[in-house]
Amino acid sequence: AVYEEKNRGLDSPGRRAYEAFLKALFPKHGYGRPTLGEIEHLKSPAYQDMEAFFARYYTPGNMAILLAGDVDASVLPLLEQEFGQFKRPAGDANDNGPLPPIAGRTQVEVQVPSNEGVMLGWHLVSATAKDRAALELMDLLLLDGKSGILARELLITQKVANAGSGPTFMRESGYFNLYADALDGQSHGDLEKLLLGLVGKLQRGEFTDSDLATAILIAELNKQQQLESNEGRMQMLEEAFLVGEDWATVVDRIAQFKKVTRDDIVRVAKQYLTNNFVVVKKVKGTATPPKITKPGITAVKLDPSRRGAFAKSILDMPVSPIEAVSLKVGADYERSTLPTGDLVTVKNTRNGLFSITYQFDHGRTDERLVCLALEVLQVSGAGKRSPEQVARHLHELGLTVDTSCAKSYSYITISGIDRNLEAGMTLLREWLADPALDETIVKARVAAALTERANAIKSPQTISGAQAAYARFGPDSDYLVVATNKELQAATPAQLKASINKFLHRKHRTAYFGPRSQTEASAVIALGDGKVPTKARVATKFRKPNALFVTDQETAQTHVWAIWPRKSANDVDRAAGTLFGEYIQPILYQEVREARGLAYTVFGGFSAGGKKLDDASVFVYTGTQGDKTHDAVDAILSTLRQGVDESRLAQAKEAIGQSHRVERIAPRAIATTVFQWQDEGEKADPRAARTQRTLAFDKAALDKWMKGALGAPVIVSIVGDKKKLDDVKLKKLAPITVVPVTKLFGY
Repeated sequence: AVYEEKNRGLDSPGRRAYEAFLKALFPKHGYGRPTLGEIEHLKSPAYQDMEAFFARYYTPGNMAILLAGDVDASVLPLLEQEFGQFKRPAGDANDNGPLPPIAGRTQVEVQVPSNEGVMLGWHLVSATAKDRAALELMDLLLLDGKSGILARELLITQKVANAGSGPTFMRESGYFNLYADALDGQSHGDLEKLLLGLVGKLQRGEFTDSDLATAILIAELNKQQQLESNEGRMQMLEEAFLVGEDWATVVDRIAQFKKVTRDDIVRVAKQYLTNNFVVVKKVKGTATPPKITKPGITAVKLDPSRRGAFAKSILDMPVSPIEAVSLKVGADYERSTLPTGDLVTVKNTRNGLFSITYQFDHGRTDERLVCLALEVLQVSGAGKRSPEQVARHLHELGLTVDTSCAKSYSYITISGIDRNLEAGMTLLREWLADPALDETIVKARVAAALTERANAIKSPQTISGAQAAYARFGPDSDYLVVATNKELQAATPAQLKASINKFLHRKHRTAYFGPRSQTEASAVIALGDGKVPTKARVATKFRKPNALFVTDQETAQTHVWAIWPRKSANDVDRAAGTLFGEYIQPILYQEVREARGLAYTVFGGFSAGGKKLDDASVFVYTGTQGDKTHDAVDAILSTLRQGVDESRLAQAKEAIGQSHRVERIAPRAIATTVFQWQDEGEKADPRAARTQRTLAFDKAALDKWMKGALGAPVIVSIVGDKKKLDDVKLKKLAPITVVPVTKLFGY
């Protein structure tokens, strides 16, 4: 598994660049060494050292017990009684190495197939240092997600393809990362100059007290949203433990921010963002990392029924089953209609934040330039307001407007502080009715889009995704149903304005989450008049199976998908597919990855499609070392063809039942989930009935279903080094078609 993960890293230009970045920042410290080790380490692994490291650090006394959920302080005495006697290991931890300061400007170059750019890095303080609060706010002044100095100077003005910043605080040190990706023809020197210009603005104090207050407001909103979910709370607890930060300090973070002054920001910018920094230049070229050959591995015979005494004692403990909870209309959410279409509202009882998503069944299939129009909207003004003024106004209101667009849908989302909802809706309607955009804005956005496309067709990850979509859907692939480069270049401001304006007239669905009642929200959140009806959505259908597609890429890892298309799923098919997925997933993982070491990633399951009439499918994926591809595929197929094991089926059913009992849909996600159920043909929460049908399947019924599903013709997608593939073996799966990268994209 470690060898396979290392291969994945070698195929990822982003990971290679970031490893080089950390190595330049911390050349003699553990922070600069990759977690997986260097290739030389993997060629001759010191197994005894690994055992010693595990014995020294992976101990009960070196761990934290973190709880987030339906618990309170009453559990603490029990935890103290049961676990308080564990002690940390004796002796000092290993020395992680020295942290010498960076001397001057230190440059490193990394070869990448696309996405040229620069990363600048400076040393910062550790997580518990007193300057941390000022440094975090310094970063939020630059970019708090959607706005800030960086957004106004580089992103909204479209001076770069992409840019961002972020501090990282650790136990012994920290660092600041400021980066930008190049537009076509833009030099690395130009990018570095633009980024250092932002640093200069911070050091000269070219921001207002209002900017600082807004940065604190955004930090407070982000924290409130993070605290809404168990996952968010757990993330805060985990980070505090890992970096050695006192929990009281974490809880008090916003109060600390409110004590930071403008002078504090200027001081830390001058003190830490000095002329001693690292520059990583991502330069177009072919990377030739040392080859890493995975050693032969003796297959391990697995016995999933085997349990140690300790595991058995835990699993045999009597417990009261958690009761499943279904969502109920009228209690957990409300259904209604607006003139524009269906409305689902969910009351936020935790804080004063809201989120509204407008879902339009209108995408590139219907209008090739609609996604470009929404991208241009994000960098346009509104009425007499410039793009920078719109961004600043939203920022000061504590509001965010996001758009997303794909082949068959478009979304507009507005979120933030409820007290500013009316002001936000007024601005959004003005923005859609009168977007202030001209030839310069459009040409700049098109230039950025062309750069993104040029990078995409050289990105191994993007190519893999595009080929898998082509194998499934042929000309209906998301990567092919797009405007061509010529169509983008021919787009006019008038065309894009007209496209944006129509969002005020299209029928759509509205998902509201916030502190207002359904009646109160309905009076404010309607977007447009809904006079333009929605076209009937065409069901998603797979191409005709019995086909194998190969795209040649000289990567260390090969990506393989096998898809068995099925007709749209009825209740019985969905139940069988759900049981199959839960049953087969751990078996594939154990047999292919753990027992044989043939893949880093392997998974399989069943997909019912997003909408009721969409095709369903059974699928398997593996990411494996190129020369192990056929062994991995053989292991997967032999695993799939095994008869259903009664004990493993019982384990799968227990897991499904347990998942159903403990699943809780976060309030913020309820409205969109209700619409998803509606798309699937369900009028109410279907989880209880679906679980019941799934658990009713027996061994004979699942066996029959699997044989029928896996005995059907297959679609296979393979992206990797073709020299390591054997056509004779591939032809046994399906007829081969070699697909060049250029055929995967509709540019």
